[in-house]
Amino acid sequence: MTGEACLSRTAPPLALNPAAAMFALGRSAERRYLIRMSAVLHEPVEPGLLQAALERTARRYPYFFVCLNAEGGRLAAVPAVALPPVRRKRAPCCLSLRGGPAPCEAQVSCCGSAICLEYSHVVSDGAGGLAVLTDLTGGYLALKYGDARMAEELPAPPGPEWTADGYRACGRGLSGARRRGPVYRLAGTPEHPSRARLTRFRLPAGQLRRLAQEQGVSVTGYVAALLFLGIRQVQLAGPAQAQRRKIRLSVPVNLRTRLSCRTLQNFSLNVYPEVNPDADSMALPALCDGFRRYMRWALEPGRLAGRCRAYSLAAGLHACRLLPLSFQQRLVRGALDAPSAGSTLTFSSLGALSLPPQMRPYIDEIPVFFSARPGSPYSCAMLTLGDTLCLTLLRTVREPLLEERLEQLFADLRISCRKAVTVPDWE
Repeated sequence: MTGEACLSRTAPPLALNPAAAMFALGRSAERRYLIRMSAVLHEPVEPGLLQAALERTARRYPYFFVCLNAEGGRLAAVPAVALPPVRRKRAPCCLSLRGGPAPCEAQVSCCGSAICLEYSHVVSDGAGGLAVLTDLTGGYLALKYGDARMAEELPAPPGPEWTADGYRACGRGLSGARRRGPVYRLAGTPEHPSRARLTRFRLPAGQLRRLAQEQGVSVTGYVAALLFLGIRQVQLAGPAQAQRRKIRLSVPVNLRTRLSCRTLQNFSLNVYPEVNPDADSMALPALCDGFRRYMRWALEPGRLAGRCRAYSLAAGLHACRLLPLSFQQRLVRGALDAPSAGSTLTFSSLGALSLPPQMRPYIDEIPVFFSARPGSPYSCAMLTLGDTLCLTLLRTVREPLLEERLEQLFADLRISCRKAVTVPDWE
């Protein structure tokens, strides 16, 4: 199916799946659930060409550029009638969507040589956003350099399946996530979420793959172990009581790679590897081994399918749907604020991105940032493009608590890295 044969922006409203409804009802000034990813090119971006590419992408992915509509106590996504125009930024924007009478949940801007896609987690997860950013960038490059192959060789949207509720379609049995006890929270001088600091580490992907293989884990597992070590060093510098608390990561899993559904709506679940901070468990080999064993248990397909069904059942309770939206918001936010829902850090690993060969020479990197959650001032994301692994951190505290520890760990392990820190414009 070609892009032009897909749904248009006049498509009917789409009911939110359980994850999208949770993000929509749970968001607030402190919990914004925003994602920003950028394609950093080798030449400055031309806004006019990017606007034309955006119009093409919006025709191919109409349920990405949406507004939310509330009818009968239910939220639905409605394709935007008019797209927000591409704007040029002086500095990288800081995960903030522009308002208006009917604010679009996804917006595009450019900053120097970067094409920036910002969107609400209501729309999709990281995997869905990467599909749209790739399509948008390919369309722009095709216009910029007059090479239609850059757009023609992009994957087509997956047809009617892209609007499916993956949780309902793949849910079987019943299962839950395993989280026990209070967790360690990073603490610093808080900043307003709009003043988050952004840090990028560019790391050699090949070297990290070799180091991960030596420990018998994936690159995700190896970087997770380094995060545990970095957090532990911050923990040891704090109060004695906090030093005894567990360190828990919240790791989103792209279910499209585990279950049979290609939806472009949200289709991920978080898993929660954790460690008890004692001397034996905090050695790098022990951390890697513990992460590998936990993920083998957590990612068993039957367990994931059971969690999908539990998620759908909780979201579909008829009694809750009869409540006014304001009460539904209180219920969801209360559940999100429960102590058992806590984690020290969210770590999103988006894997390795494969691009059409015509596009690859024009793109330097694709950094991805997720907004931080209340009580957890950091979020971390990882994406590999070619020979470069881009590890990004967003923090909403003034002090660089974790970045300095990670940089020292890279030096101790002789992992070459380049660091870039951005203080965004506060609009």
